[in-house]
Amino acid sequence: MEQTEALSKIYKAAYAPFFGIMLYTALDLNLPSLLQQPKTVSELAELTSALPNKLDRLLMALEVDGYFSFNPETNQWSNSPTTAVLTEESLKRLIKYLFWPFKYDILCSFPEWVKSEKSCPELRFGCHYYEGFKNNPELLKTFQGGMQSMTTVWNSGSKDIGVGDCERVLEIAGGNGSFMIHFASQYPKMIATVLERPEVVPICRRNIENHNLQDRISVIEGDMFENVPSGYDCIIIKHALIDWENDKVKTVLANIRSALNVGGKLKWFDVFGGRNTRNYFWSRVMDMHLGTILNGRVRTLEEVEKLLTESGFRMENIEIFTRDEFVNEEMEINPEASEYIAHAVAI
Repeated sequence: MEQTEALSKIYKAAYAPFFGIMLYTALDLNLPSLLQQPKTVSELAELTSALPNKLDRLLMALEVDGYFSFNPETNQWSNSPTTAVLTEESLKRLIKYLFWPFKYDILCSFPEWVKSEKSCPELRFGCHYYEGFKNNPELLKTFQGGMQSMTTVWNSGSKDIGVGDCERVLEIAGGNGSFMIHFASQYPKMIATVLERPEVVPICRRNIENHNLQDRISVIEGDMFENVPSGYDCIIIKHALIDWENDKVKTVLANIRSALNVGGKLKWFDVFGGRNTRNYFWSRVMDMHLGTILNGRVRTLEEVEKLLTESGFRMENIEIFTRDEFVNEEMEINPEASEYIAHAVAI
């Protein structure tokens, strides 16, 4: 029995990547949007240019895991509750990024990664993950689409983080600017800035202009490893330090500390976690993902406090930051969805 259970678990792991690729393909064929009204396989094949027999097999395989639904009486396919949600453009971009086939190519070097100081992209292609975008516009477009979608979904449940009394706020690596748009809309006296890489700046500016907040939110090009602009009451950094090893993180924290006056606030959002945190499973998955792709890592709460203390900050507290969509009707938090925010003050 033990051997049978072990083999069952191994087989599930072996075939798990297929579900990611199958879901990616379903989105690539635009099936969730096409199936907002029930359709036969023949109708879908005509709309997607897919072979009917292969399309039918794809749908049946995804149906097993709760994606799509088949009505044998009408011979029609339709969306399941799960795929019905994937008609939203931001979620479609996010899922396509998460199951991006290019990632599987990168991870072919995983066995080498365990024995090397390099990341999987460095081993596979000879360059850092982000460096690879410079010569491949299509990869950059897919990545940016995924990041924009992730930011939009992540910000949808944002709560008060203690910035309401801050007049000037800087967000480092703010993506499409949604986080600053959210808070600038809440606090009319706030003047905000987003620091981003040159290739992201136009996307951020367009989003801010679409919300008519260009007079209160500015966007500047910069590199957090080289310099962080000063003159702010609060600096926010979200999901950016998790991508890097400790020496790089210390450089950024030192730059932030130099930019803040004594008493200035730092808000550091990330997936933190260890054996004693409620998000242990999620934090380990993220740690492996970031470690292989970027040589980043998920830090424990103790490691976060140590880094802050060594960089000239006093950590006030670390609290769970959970989006509204991850809290059920009984107000219970999904433990795997828990992320954290470290509140610190420059000393």
